[in-house]
Amino acid sequence: MWAHPATQRKLAQVAQDGAVVLGVGNGDQACGETGDGRMLEPVELLEELIAFFAPKVLAGRKVLVDAAQAVVRHRIGVQNIDAIAGAETAGVPYAAWLADRLSLPLLIVRKKPLGFGRNAQIEGMAQAGARVLLVDDLTTDGQRKRNFCKAVRDSGLELAHVLSIFYYDTFAESRRTMEEIGVTMHALATWQDIIAQARTGTVLTAADIEKVEGFLLHTSEWSKAHGGISRLP
Repeated sequence: MWAHPATQRKLAQVAQDGAVVLGVGNGDQACGETGDGRMLEPVELLEELIAFFAPKVLAGRKVLVDAAQAVVRHRIGVQNIDAIAGAETAGVPYAAWLADRLSLPLLIVRKKPLGFGRNAQIEGMAQAGARVLLVDDLTTDGQRKRNFCKAVRDSGLELAHVLSIFYYDTFAESRRTMEEIGVTMHALATWQDIIAQARTGTVLTAADIEKVEGFLLHTSEWSKAHGGISRLP
């Protein structure tokens, strides 16, 4: 009865409507058949319910990787990328997840050569001329990207795109830096996205949002007034 096409069609429709199907037990059934179709035992039902309502620790990772994949597909083109490179250190896990999702080779770009062994600044295998997407966790003024992009290109690889999980996009210097390096910056989120989302909720008050906007509009002045630098190096 469980395996009957009509039953399976109805289950598929229920799942499509958004219901969660917990599954079935196996064994003797009231109809006289034996096999799949029994109701789960109470203990099994309890385990399924506990698992369903438990925090999904990897849910956030999937959201990030889904978003990164969408950026590659719609803004860059998967066909235009031959390998994914992670910027040491925090960019590496994001690059690894994306490379796995896209079934592409993974490279690791060190901040500087190790100084021993092969003395390589690039770890991983890629053919000369391979088109690389550099992935990093954060971009502020963009200066850090100079070193990583130079290392990739000095290794005989091509690099035209950088993907950052979060991009401040508040420093005019960062845009000039990207132009000088000759790369296009892509980001999953910027401060403007944060502000837009904050306006729809209650996490930040209107006064808090105004303070954040003041920082974003006058970043250097805000930094100087609070003991930081007033000009990027």
